[in-house]
Amino acid sequence: MKKNIINVLNIINKKLKNKKIKWIIGGSTSLSLQGIKLKKISDIDIATDKKGAFKINEIFKEYEIKPVKFSKNRIISSYRGKLKIKNIEVDVMGELSEKIGNRWVNISRQRLKSPKFIKIRNNRIPVTPLEQHLVPYKILRRKKDNEKIKKIERMLKK
Repeated sequence: MKKNIINVLNIINKKLKNKKIKWIIGGSTSLSLQGIKLKKISDIDIATDKKGAFKINEIFKEYEIKPVKFSKNRIISSYRGKLKIKNIEVDVMGELSEKIGNRWVNISRQRLKSPKFIKIRNNRIPVTPLEQHLVPYKILRRKKDNEKIKKIERMLKK
């Protein structure tokens, strides 16, 4: 993993420590921190609740590219904002929900209840457990996720 992503994770952890915000790292950064080898990791995804998204936006105001606001498309909805810290984009998503069939399912709640912690330098970074990455990748059925699914399933069998 790129050194600058590790540095940004440490900045995020330091600024959010003791702020009573539930948050977790998701996406490719989470996978990579748990040993999944990926070709490209260029951003960081933070999942949180609605209140957390707005608090994180406030704490990182100096890095804001897009302020947190509600966003919805045909398969994903969330309170979403973007930051840029040391040239790394950070996507903040509160109350992240995915459309499964005809209903919306909040995936943030489950992830925030049971984070896995990865130690980086002297920081404990909360990440989405591998099992919880599989469900949305399989539901979304995107070709680009097929390799990730295989790698996650292999890692879980170890």
